[in-house]
Amino acid sequence: MKYYLITAKIVDGEHEHRDHVILTARTQSALRNKIEKIFHKTTDGIIDGHNAYFGYCDGLTSSTHKHTQEITKEESLRLENLGVAYIHYP
Repeated sequence: MKYYLITAKIVDGEHEHRDHVILTARTQSALRNKIEKIFHKTTDGIIDGHNAYFGYCDGLTSSTHKHTQEITKEESLRLENLGVAYIHYP
């Protein structure tokens, strides 16, 4: 299992900021599938009936995948403990 730090661009109404999440995947294909599920370009925060990770379901939020960086398990735990990013198990 590999760990990846994912950087997102969030547009929340009139505000734009970045956020991070940690994903785990065994293959690049599995990683791409997970990334597709957590990001959304619509403004309803819902994809296929499920809430997107970065969607606030307020009709004003969208997110875009900006960057992926492979990290170690230890780095992922450190980032989570610091509150920088959380491990997401979709």
